[in-house]
Amino acid sequence: MDSNVSVLQRAEHLLAEGRWPEAEAILREAVAQDVADEKIALAWCNVLLTYGDVREGRSLLRKIKEAGPAHPMISFCLALGFQADGDFAAARGRLEELRSAHPNWHQATHLLVRMLYLEGKYNEAIEIVDPLLAKEDPLVICAFGLVASRVGRTAEAITRLAALVEDSLVPVGIRHEAGLLLARLLDAEGRYDEALDFGERAHALAPSSYDPKAAEALIEARIGSTSPAGIARLARAGGDTSRPIFILGMPRSGTSLTEAILGEHPHVGPLGECRLIERFVPLDLTAEPLVNQVSEQLLAVYRGIDGNHLRITDKQLGNFLHLDALASLLPQARVIWCRRDRRDVAVSCFFQQFQTGAPWAGNIEHVLHYEQLYTRLMRHWQQVLSLPILEWEYEQLVAQPREQVTRMLDFLGLFWEERCLKFDLSSRTTLTASNQQVKEEIYRSSVGRWRRYPQLFSDSEG
Repeated sequence: MDSNVSVLQRAEHLLAEGRWPEAEAILREAVAQDVADEKIALAWCNVLLTYGDVREGRSLLRKIKEAGPAHPMISFCLALGFQADGDFAAARGRLEELRSAHPNWHQATHLLVRMLYLEGKYNEAIEIVDPLLAKEDPLVICAFGLVASRVGRTAEAITRLAALVEDSLVPVGIRHEAGLLLARLLDAEGRYDEALDFGERAHALAPSSYDPKAAEALIEARIGSTSPAGIARLARAGGDTSRPIFILGMPRSGTSLTEAILGEHPHVGPLGECRLIERFVPLDLTAEPLVNQVSEQLLAVYRGIDGNHLRITDKQLGNFLHLDALASLLPQARVIWCRRDRRDVAVSCFFQQFQTGAPWAGNIEHVLHYEQLYTRLMRHWQQVLSLPILEWEYEQLVAQPREQVTRMLDFLGLFWEERCLKFDLSSRTTLTASNQQVKEEIYRSSVGRWRRYPQLFSDSEG
């Protein structure tokens, strides 16, 4: 017992310092030694859900589940692992088992409805939600709010969500989600003033922790530590490192759309967001043996997730901080930098709920500030790295889809594939908030969306 308490304390200390990969490794080792310790297992699951990739924990999660009765979070994480792989049938099976065993644990219902929504199975989703609405469970109401507009019940969802936002007895996190769901419904209805009001109220429930000066210091530190002379000293891994394609950009800038287009190519396996690179940094990139070793480890992990395709995509957006490491560890990789009118990015981020990693999203000025820093660092990488970086603009894709898709495939050295223009017909489902746009034809109505909210922008913000 004392050793387990020590493990939890060490993990908490590492998390407080931002060293989540070390915390995850310590907890994973402790779980492997004692799969029956529920506190350790739940702590590990929380780290995976917040920071890591549940796909890599599935074999150990299965052992926990097979060892005997386990907390529903174990099955929930297993379902998320299948979902992340695009195996929605397996994920749904886990969630149905979980709902049967724990009918009042509505996190499972919430995730199941979200999955069905992402798949476009709106009638199935509402059939699950309707019998539960009478219980007035906040998570069920949020699930209803997600799918209601697709079954002609927007007005009812607006009423229910508004009441939920006002209920001080409901946990703040759920009220925040409800408020942003409500704001998006009002935006879709053309009720822009109300949408903005509820968006601001929702974000007020979860005040921003974004520190502009700290963000500036981080970016300037990255630029200062990667001068051309410093980059010239970096080792470059040998062997074939051309498999990964890194998709970067601000959230809501077209990264999911880009991955969906590439995912229709027979040679490309779309992996979504893989939190791999940050596990190995900081790293002495001048030590050639170490660089080769870590490069092989990275490629092995990617093969473990997808061993079938010639190329894979990783759209972990935070990788933009570590392009010097990518240039050293995977020098033959390719980078696609997705760009979009920063005002449209700001509005879209403002109305979206992010689980982690976007403390700037609830404030338009903060989004614009962070986007400016993002662009500053990317411009620096373009100047000092030999790593090929393609700038990929959303507005140009909307205007000239065939020409722009051809340009991207040429950049990647891939042959033309007509299906890449028919990504909206794909059976594959993305896991991000952009899924609904991805499942439609190129999302033209999102261009110039900021004009609905001109009061949020000054004339100089273009």
